[in-house]
Amino acid sequence: MSECHDAIMTIEVRQLEHGVWELSFSTGAAVADVFDYIADFTRHVDWEEELLEVKTLRGTAGAVGAKYLKIYGSRPTGFLQRLFWKPTRIDCKIKAVSRPERVAWEVQLWRDQTSESYYRQDVELLVRSAGAGSEVRFVRRLMPDDAVSAAMAMGAYNFMSPVFRQVPPELKDKLREEHSRRYPGKPMPNTLDMSPSDVAGDLLENLPIRGPGSRSLARLKALLDGRGRSHN
Repeated sequence: MSECHDAIMTIEVRQLEHGVWELSFSTGAAVADVFDYIADFTRHVDWEEELLEVKTLRGTAGAVGAKYLKIYGSRPTGFLQRLFWKPTRIDCKIKAVSRPERVAWEVQLWRDQTSESYYRQDVELLVRSAGAGSEVRFVRRLMPDDAVSAAMAMGAYNFMSPVFRQVPPELKDKLREEHSRRYPGKPMPNTLDMSPSDVAGDLLENLPIRGPGSRSLARLKALLDGRGRSHN
């Protein structure tokens, strides 16, 4: 199992109710340090998947009413690609703060420039003391369309997972060899060995509305653990 996949497995993902997902992990960093680091939205570029830039639109970092614009995507290299590049733009507005335990924000993705129709979700960060460090929880409340999509995807995985578990080792080896032949130097995703938590975390990483999933939070945990060690 790859080092990257081991890191992702440190992120626990569970569904609290239909459309409400919790992603959690433990870190050696203190509660106040965790809160201050995550509540500063401009630092999200350090760890969020494909997040290129965060612009402060108004307000004070970590305060109710603060509003940000997040820009996601892969920067184009050629002239034509830059000319027609349409990154994903997400509006974030902080709705509630209880320092240093909780911050909640609203996220909106506008579908086009002329429509009032948009994707939205609510995200909540909860931090509490755990031994010498902290327990960090992100709660994502999805809009109905994304909630149904997530439920269908997890239903399909649960239906197919018994088949995945019965794939013989020799077939897995052949699949890895074929992947190496087709994609030299690129590690093969451990799809056949992924747990329900891994699948859900990957799914949440790739919703149109964006938001933290397993890969993003694995990077965040590593950064926070580093900050925790530097203060010891």
